Amino acid sequence: MQGSRTSRNLVFALASLAALTSAQWSAAADQQKPSAQPSVTDEGTSMLRNDQKSTIGYKFTARRDLMVTGLGVFNLDAKGDLKKNGLDKNVQVGLWDTKGKLLASVTLLPGAGKGEKIASTSVKEVLLLADHEYFVGALLTPLSKDYFRNCGVETAPPVFSPDIFAVAPAYTEKEPGLICPDFVVNQPDRAYLGPVLLYSLNSAQLPAAADQQESSVQGYSPYRPKQGSTEIANATFDSPGGWELGEGFKIVAGEGRSGRGALFYERSDPGKYVFASQRLNLKPALKYKVGVWIRTVGVTGPDPNETGATLAVEFADSNDAKGYRGGDYATGVRGTQGWTHITMITGLREANVTATIRLYLRSGMTGKAWFDGVTIEPVGIADWTVYQILPEMQRLPLDGRSVLLGSDGGIPQEVTDPSCLIEAEQDGKSKGSVLVPVASGRISFKPSGLGAIEPGAVNLKLTLLSPSTKAILGKNYLEVTTTGEKHSANPSACWIDESGRTIVGGKPFMPIGFFGLGITPAELTRLKGSPFNTVMPYHSFFLSSTSEYGLGPVSKVLDECQANGIKVVYSLKDLHANYWGFPDGGFSPKQRRILGEDPSKG
Repeated sequence: MQGSRTSRNLVFALASLAALTSAQWSAAADQQKPSAQPSVTDEGTSMLRNDQKSTIGYKFTARRDLMVTGLGVFNLDAKGDLKKNGLDKNVQVGLWDTKGKLLASVTLLPGAGKGEKIASTSVKEVLLLADHEYFVGALLTPLSKDYFRNCGVETAPPVFSPDIFAVAPAYTEKEPGLICPDFVVNQPDRAYLGPVLLYSLNSAQLPAAADQQESSVQGYSPYRPKQGSTEIANATFDSPGGWELGEGFKIVAGEGRSGRGALFYERSDPGKYVFASQRLNLKPALKYKVGVWIRTVGVTGPDPNETGATLAVEFADSNDAKGYRGGDYATGVRGTQGWTHITMITGLREANVTATIRLYLRSGMTGKAWFDGVTIEPVGIADWTVYQILPEMQRLPLDGRSVLLGSDGGIPQEVTDPSCLIEAEQDGKSKGSVLVPVASGRISFKPSGLGAIEPGAVNLKLTLLSPSTKAILGKNYLEVTTTGEKHSANPSACWIDESGRTIVGGKPFMPIGFFGLGITPAELTRLKGSPFNTVMPYHSFFLSSTSEYGLGPVSKVLDECQANGIKVVYSLKDLHANYWGFPDGGFSPKQRRILGEDPSKG
């Protein structure tokens, strides 16, 4: 937790610093004392966008407890200059937690921000907790004259305030409406610029929150990765060697950033596709930040979405160099640009793979590119994922059964005693905790060890620890509901048992079937008497495939399936709070029409 804090209002954004001067940066960051004054040039800007029809923004981490007091967007035109007349059309801005829950939203009207650098409006105060991640995004009206930048933040700093760190740009593939931009692009230190937060650091305004009471485990400190042997050979290209150079690549003297060496590549034939490559020595479970400086002349191509001169880290099977196992790809540099620093986060996703860094021009592009100052450093532990396996998802049994969780990532090689501290909270009160080992990707515990838990909702705070080194490796959360009875004997009751089998009506059931849009009478006739016993309709709220909606017609179709021996895996995705583009979490008219009644009445 932070100590005493000065009361002041601040504005945060991954800013297009073409619109900011050094004096403005100093004023915004006054009394913050960042460790280094970032550059205020805008070399990192690769393009402008206003054609995105979905919500775009970025994922970020709050470095301390923050009180959000407003939301807005930068007031920019196509050249990145401030617009004197304000926004051209409506712009929606939202703030979400990592589970997609909308915390605040605003709609900015045409003309908002007139004469100002930022168009914004206030919101009901929202508390952001230290070390927690959130999403902020905005939705432009198509064909407006308002723009977002896709900007590198090595030259436009990764934080407009030291209180917030941008993790990566993000967007949503769901349309329409303002929806959490939870599809994270693996281009850290970049962002789709536009949405901004207005917040306060006045500690007197911060309400008590259970998650704030203890942000760390007593006696433990965050794990700090060791540097290890991850250095890049000949990273500054001051001598020959260290790299496997494809046709057209060469090391040239006197053309680097400091007047020394650089790696040069020129392509005139868009059909050629080669790399400069070097094998990397990466440790499992660690995240690495990889970077390079790039200068370009005339880098162009037919695809406007291709990134230009760039870097990538690709993975191959350790036993088969041609066995491609994925990769991470940074945003690059197009056109004619001065020295621009690009970075990304990478790491081994699985065992038995090798990593290779590649410098290159994207496929189909031509032009000249210089590369210099390649860097790599460990920056943390790979994300720790926890999920419930048994007895059921988001259920906490109170009948003596154990709970089995799956654990992926988050454990460095040198940690020999990974353990999980499980803390239970109910109705805002701490109930108890238990420390259990993490073995072979599994965590097992009995809810009875968590104290006197009552029927109802329970929040589980999970902390991955190394007791021998007193290191905190990761944090996660699960929201569960207690169940006091064993499975129902109802012939329609369905659950997954300890062996991973589907149990229906107390007997093992092997679902064999297919996906579909709905269930028509003709399809049901074909299913009857076939080897199939199950169907999963994507349009579960439209089962009748007619103009009839509501629980009655849907129940009729389900009854017909039951009578014909067909089980239905019922899809509930359409009831997601934001699925229909209603960011306030309310039910849209279409949802009400589908359900045939007010869903809030149960």
